[in-house]
Amino acid sequence: CAKRLIDGKRGLEMKRFEEVINDGTVGVYSDNELQALYRRMTGQNLEVKDSAKRAEAVSSVFKECDVDEDGYLNMREMKRIAVHIGFVGSDEEWREEYN
Repeated sequence: CAKRLIDGKRGLEMKRFEEVINDGTVGVYSDNELQALYRRMTGQNLEVKDSAKRAEAVSSVFKECDVDEDGYLNMREMKRIAVHIGFVGSDEEWREEYN
């Protein structure tokens, strides 16, 4: 997190989450991949057809993960995304990856 300018204690705020998803910091997510991620997390479809819809999609994924609704994705909440995009490892391995 430190190398990505993310507060390791508070987590990742929505604005920075959107930047990370869109700028390739943690990989590049196409609209289809974003839709698939949301579908795996919720079982629901998400429509992404233009940049406004994409921003809504990113926000929807963020809100789905922000379980404590504090406006930040903490280590536990970020792991949920990581697992859905292919992370396989223990909590300790995730802690190392996150930090």
